[in-house]
Amino acid sequence: MGNGQVSPRLKSGEHDSEPPRVKLGPNGLAEDQPPTAQGKMRTRVYVACLQCRSRKIRCDGAKPKCQKCSRRSSECDYDPAPKRRGPDKKPGARQRTSKKAKVAKDEESRRQEQDDGAAHGPKEIEADDLGGVSRERRQASSSTSRPPLSADTEDLESLRGSTATSSSGTEGPPPVTPRDHPAVTLELTSISDISDFSRDAAHHEKAEPNILDSISHLNFPYFPHTAYIESVDEREGEEDGQRQHTKRKWDVCEIGSEPSLDFSRKTWWDTLLATYSPASDRTTTARHIHTDLQFLFKSSNYFFSFFNVPMFFSVFCNPVERDKMQPSLVLASLAVSTFLKSSELNGGNAGRLRALWLRDAAQSTLEASFNAQWIEPTLAQAAWLLALFEICAHPYQSAERSTSSLVMLDSIIRSLALTTIDANEPSVTVFSPHTVPAVPSTRVSRQKGCSCRALTLGQVSRSSHDHTPLWAATAAWNPEWTVAEIRKEESRRLCWSALQLAASHTSHAAAFAQSPLDYFCIQPSNYALLFPGEALAQSSLFNVADSAKESVWALYSRAMLLWNSCLRMRGDDVSDNDKAAFAANAWIESTWIEEALDAHTCGCDQAFLFQGREFLFITRMCISYEFRRYIPHPESDVSGHFNRKKAEAWLLHQGTVAKRMMQGLHTVTGHKQNVLAQRPFFVWWFMDQVARSLTLWQCDNSLTLALEVCQAFFSPIDYLSCLWPCPAQRTSYLNLHGRLAQACGTAGLPAPPAPNFELLAPGSQPVTVV
Repeated sequence: MGNGQVSPRLKSGEHDSEPPRVKLGPNGLAEDQPPTAQGKMRTRVYVACLQCRSRKIRCDGAKPKCQKCSRRSSECDYDPAPKRRGPDKKPGARQRTSKKAKVAKDEESRRQEQDDGAAHGPKEIEADDLGGVSRERRQASSSTSRPPLSADTEDLESLRGSTATSSSGTEGPPPVTPRDHPAVTLELTSISDISDFSRDAAHHEKAEPNILDSISHLNFPYFPHTAYIESVDEREGEEDGQRQHTKRKWDVCEIGSEPSLDFSRKTWWDTLLATYSPASDRTTTARHIHTDLQFLFKSSNYFFSFFNVPMFFSVFCNPVERDKMQPSLVLASLAVSTFLKSSELNGGNAGRLRALWLRDAAQSTLEASFNAQWIEPTLAQAAWLLALFEICAHPYQSAERSTSSLVMLDSIIRSLALTTIDANEPSVTVFSPHTVPAVPSTRVSRQKGCSCRALTLGQVSRSSHDHTPLWAATAAWNPEWTVAEIRKEESRRLCWSALQLAASHTSHAAAFAQSPLDYFCIQPSNYALLFPGEALAQSSLFNVADSAKESVWALYSRAMLLWNSCLRMRGDDVSDNDKAAFAANAWIESTWIEEALDAHTCGCDQAFLFQGREFLFITRMCISYEFRRYIPHPESDVSGHFNRKKAEAWLLHQGTVAKRMMQGLHTVTGHKQNVLAQRPFFVWWFMDQVARSLTLWQCDNSLTLALEVCQAFFSPIDYLSCLWPCPAQRTSYLNLHGRLAQACGTAGLPAPPAPNFELLAPGSQPVTVV
């Protein structure tokens, strides 16, 4: 046989003593294999025979019979056209393959003729693997035809070049733009950059169709413009039992993934140091961050007491442990700390904008951790800080933002099942759905006195007066606890603090006749958790005679659970008899909790601004107003829709609080370092009192004391509105002022003074409540 000739196919029944031989090329394939779309020698067979494909071995593509089938004396059949898995990325792309090969051959012949016969003009070099103009020609063109590109225009130039085609007529690979690379970020400095680039590109479009060299200094990896999926039958062979696989140039190229979670853990601190104080060195910036974090714990109230401050700083100051710390936790802490120092008396608008920038950075890192499944209790702590930030009166505050932040916090707590970490504890209290969250008591009679003071942080840890002075009335931390036990107690207290935020949100919605959301953390049936201070009281280090379920901290938590259960029962699909029984039992439980609080002599109730009693009062309002059609009033002295005697007592108490607020917050809490100017979230609480007092007056127009209390709260609202300008808050406040003015006109009382947003120092206009 001659070169390239094969014997005709044998007829049925005939045999050759020797299998036909086909001369193979240097690539191990038959010489009649067509070239690739780029006109190069093929390294993989164009069409493998059916027999080799079924056996998953390498085929040389010889026809009419390949060598593998010749050795086995088996049939050798081919498909009329190649088959590839999956649809075309571009419709008709495979049909154009032969056309591309022909164009590539013609272009190669044309370039060869030019090289042989051209005696003048620039020498045409063979196009390189990038599929565009030759590198020498591109370099010459870029150096003589146009000025060097700036960083801004390179970004746009790379985007423009992504649709360019090569001069050879074949589609070149899309250039990798700087935006495709995670380590490069280019921005346009001005609109003029865009217009300048457009004019420059239009002028040089014909002179330089390919601009890959404009970004060649960035050393981007090259990826082929056509995807290639290796099939098993094309990559394996049986020669001598060895696998044979010839790799193409781009087989070793792999598309880099996005930065890993480990990379983010190791770089977030350096990023923070570079952006927090750009004008300072790293040591000074780290000192500033440490100082701002200390300010947060020193000036914050008892809401933040779920933090174990010594452990927080021990992790933060350890470079190795800090890599394991949630970046959002530090950023959210800095955001709240910066905002507390940004009233009109301190940092001003610039400080508030800086706090919002830190808040956005914390939100971004929190979502990144959540999406990367790096979810653990400290991420819930960061979400709690962001939720608190959103209920403060900041320039961008809105109901949607505060609701969204609480939903995120609620979702993380639910995903980690933090509310059921004590499900295996024998002493834990659990509650059934659609029932009153009541705790059985073994007391027969109640006497004055308690043991809460022995368990307070101020009593157990003297150093807390320097680092967290406003947490002195909160539950202490057992010094004998291990790190794991401290983390578990942090999770418990975090859940109760989240319940407090959610309960404040639902009470605000109820005060303004809005529909509150049904959060996971407000449902008593979702709790199998020790109350605050309960784990501490079980320790042998403390000799506590009273029940830990009747401490001030436990009673406050129970009051919040009771309020939310009543609010939720309104929309539950249960019978009228069940609602009637629930309302009666809820009233009894609220009375029991109130009597338990009256028996305490520790003074913790005052340090907490009597907020537990407020939840008890609004619970009674909910029972009297929402459930009055199901049951008679639980107490005989109820007139109309509420207990008038208890309503008057509560209004007198709230009026006294409003009066003392303008004399200083310390006159209410008893702590001199408690400053009203650092409580931007109190303005919503004051407005809730006004809205709730208006509701009481609407139920009974003879209760003019409610209108007087409303006017008493306007002074602290004006003061905080001046310190913390917030468009959403001021709009709500003006609506509330209009409602009160209309009510005073109906009751024959003097109209309230107009809102005063001029900055006045506390004590300059004392408020008197009649």
